[in-house]
Amino acid sequence: MRSWKEWASFAIETGGLAFAHLQQLCIRNCPRLSGGLPGHLPSLTALSIRKCPQLASSLPIAPLLREIKLDDCGKVSGVEPLINGIELRDMEIKNLSTLPSRFLPPTMTRLHLEGCHEIELPIHRCHESLQYLNLWRSCDSLISFPLEIFPSLKKIQLLEIQNLERLSNSDGSPLLSMYISCSPSFFRSLKISSCSHLESFPERGLPSKLVALSLFDCDKLITSRQDWEGQIPPPSLTSLVIFNVGLKSLDNLGLHHLTCLKNFRIVGCGSLRSMPMKGLSSSLSNLFVHGCPLLAKRCQRKKGKDWLLVSHIRCTVIEGVLVT
Repeated sequence: MRSWKEWASFAIETGGLAFAHLQQLCIRNCPRLSGGLPGHLPSLTALSIRKCPQLASSLPIAPLLREIKLDDCGKVSGVEPLINGIELRDMEIKNLSTLPSRFLPPTMTRLHLEGCHEIELPIHRCHESLQYLNLWRSCDSLISFPLEIFPSLKKIQLLEIQNLERLSNSDGSPLLSMYISCSPSFFRSLKISSCSHLESFPERGLPSKLVALSLFDCDKLITSRQDWEGQIPPPSLTSLVIFNVGLKSLDNLGLHHLTCLKNFRIVGCGSLRSMPMKGLSSSLSNLFVHGCPLLAKRCQRKKGKDWLLVSHIRCTVIEGVLVT
């Protein structure tokens, strides 16, 4: 319907409402459609509007709406009452410049934003129901992303978020899957804590310019990997923290390839038995080991079996004692 310009609605006997029982509405590829959408669709549960760049109409009031998809649909208005309905679960927004500041209702479980550069993600309050989040070329104002405000988040994809620098998770969300691709890559710092179910980083690895990586209570993430070399951590890393992980060996982490690494902290890893056989990077200037009795014994000054692997480091503190 490429020539369709306006929806000519009509009233019926049910209180002047047209399409009172309509549950799904999909409008696609109507480049000349400008307005006249129904004002009230009381039974609507799914709304999809795509490729309608001239549309300047208010969206219908739909109190039972559960799913909304908007893609290149001009200057639609009336979004706020629609997306703040008590039933909304799934939202997919593409190529839209504005959304209300509180566009994430408490019922939302899935959010996909694509090509929405000017939209600001509301990160100053908790979103307890959101489980799946996909941001692609959107939210240019986003610099720091605190995963802890999404306690139910299971999967996150961040693709080409232009100004993103930091990603943290310090509140134990049940994160299962993560994909990060920032181009240009301004991503600098990543902290993940208490993600007991997270088993892997993205297949393509972490952002190439990452400088700080902290892993707290993430046993599966570290122990399930057979070999990190060539993938993660990236060689740009200058700071690495591993805290309270049931790790027995550092051999598979490729630490000797981290030619920019300056600071390495290992805390609460009681099962860790030794330093990596291939040694640590010659760039390392600060090593801090605490709560790792087996490792501490091997790093004892001049008599520990791993002493030669740490003796070149400018500042080494083992269990509170400066040994170099």
